[in-house]
Amino acid sequence: MMQLPGLIDEFRAEATDHLAALDAELLKLERQPSDAECVRRLFLAAHSIKGGAAMLNLNGVRDLAHATEGILGRLRDNKEPLRPATADLMFQAVDGLRKLIDDEAGASGNSTGPATNLVERLRAHLQELEHDASPAAPLPTNGPEPLGRPMALLIENSPTLRALEGGLLSDAGYSVDVEQGGDEGLARALAREYRLVVSGMEIKGLRGLDLAAALRGGPQTKEVAIVLLTAEELDEDRRKATDLGVDYLRRDKEGNRRLQEIARSVLEENAHER
Repeated sequence: MMQLPGLIDEFRAEATDHLAALDAELLKLERQPSDAECVRRLFLAAHSIKGGAAMLNLNGVRDLAHATEGILGRLRDNKEPLRPATADLMFQAVDGLRKLIDDEAGASGNSTGPATNLVERLRAHLQELEHDASPAAPLPTNGPEPLGRPMALLIENSPTLRALEGGLLSDAGYSVDVEQGGDEGLARALAREYRLVVSGMEIKGLRGLDLAAALRGGPQTKEVAIVLLTAEELDEDRRKATDLGVDYLRRDKEGNRRLQEIARSVLEENAHER
């Protein structure tokens, strides 16, 4: 498993790509304020930064990315066009994330001064959007195991999180296949027998819960063990995960421990059945 300094370097490199994408997509959204796919790409970029920062305990970056994601989630779920005031604040948030990630104080997890003020402004703006907006409909949510180590499937679009979680699964005794999106993950899970499927909640294509529901509906995958990982726990998502019979874990130190615990228990259960 990659050591922490290497993971931080990987996170910084990945975050730089996501920040460039945020800049480019925001410029595009300014020209086409109702572009739903553009909003979704923005949300995924902010969510990926938040998830990586949470796993590495970079709390300042995590908090600012989370506040940014909150506004983008509002735009996504309520089909709201981008307002000029929101666009200005989003560009400030991207600049703030870039400074925090580049700054040693940001890397140590501190969220002080301008960054804290920006988080508060983003949260206040989200409350304004929620107060002003009229109700709107949400966007629609769109072979045998080889010899050797048992197989797990990991579905996650963030390289940082793939390295962390893939290492945890490998340490637990699995050979790990990786896919970046929900649609590709579903296709692979249906084509090959896995003991365990681990997925992020916010991934490309099928969202984690939709992926889990599809797996539960397949005759070959309805009994597979599934773990969904999130940087932010939501009661409604937890309820849906429980209804599907899948584990729902927060991405933090305790979540890492539980992931390995579940992974090992799956192997023990399979060993007893054979």
